[in-house]
Amino acid sequence: MSVAPTTLAATAPNWDSISETINCPLCEYELRGLIEPRCPECGFRFDWPEVLEAERRLHPYLFEHYPRRNVWSFLRTKLGGFAPWRFWKTLKPTMAIKPRRLISYWLIHVPLLMLLVLSGFVRYWTSTAASMRSVRASISAYVQRNPNDGTIKYWIKQYGSLQKAIDEQFPEPYSVAGLRRAWNSFRTVRANGGGADYAPTAVLIFLWPWLTSLMLMVFRVSMARAKVKPIHVLRCVIYSCDAFLIAIVLLAPIVPEFSQFSYDPIRACQGIVVACLILAALTVYKLGFAYHLYLRFPHAWATAVVSQVVVALAIVSMASVMLFW
Repeated sequence: MSVAPTTLAATAPNWDSISETINCPLCEYELRGLIEPRCPECGFRFDWPEVLEAERRLHPYLFEHYPRRNVWSFLRTKLGGFAPWRFWKTLKPTMAIKPRRLISYWLIHVPLLMLLVLSGFVRYWTSTAASMRSVRASISAYVQRNPNDGTIKYWIKQYGSLQKAIDEQFPEPYSVAGLRRAWNSFRTVRANGGGADYAPTAVLIFLWPWLTSLMLMVFRVSMARAKVKPIHVLRCVIYSCDAFLIAIVLLAPIVPEFSQFSYDPIRACQGIVVACLILAALTVYKLGFAYHLYLRFPHAWATAVVSQVVVALAIVSMASVMLFW
């Protein structure tokens, strides 16, 4: 519904009293002299206070805007992202974008994703700890029954005491030596294609936003018509792909399939397909709100769905080539 020119003129800013340059937040087209709150270059609709009042350009908790409160702003941004309909209503294109802080927000996930990689070893270590203790108990019982055994005498002579010999040959699983022994065993198992390897899942989660950004840039027709700066798309993608905690919980029963490359590539490919579907669903859930509420694009949800379908198909295709080559 069109608005009467008299109404637009009444709500338009008094440009004679404004000396600074006012640009469209999405395409940087100069808005000076306009009375309608809509950019004639990219079609972005806004409220005049959004682009005129500087105090509204600072988000209440966004990680980009609070370099002196990194931990608080990071955790608050993560929590806020779980309600994307509310998050993208509070985050406006007029709010300053800090590219370094934006990318740093995602890079903070790297050590957290490394924990996911190490969880494969932790899973193996905890599963073997009971058997390691059982072996120690069996050896101790055997020594008590056979104190004159030749091997036992040799151990005492070599290590100085029977306890030191047992600790060296069969270390306590929660000691430093036990951890070292478990790690070497885990590496041997992984080299033979066994055990749970969470590394491919961590790599997939880390690369997902960059692949999504690349795919959205491929939609050059709509993006060129909208004249939207790529940094706004990257902001939408990064804050839409940070639900890795949910992803890890959902992927936990699936990622062991990734470890079966040398034994059953079909099962491994099935695991990759399911993992991609989960990541794509989580991203669509948040990216749809971002494109609808932040960029205010037409067909926002369709764009989100198509981008994730293409990214998932690309990853599955590459994985299939690697598995069956």
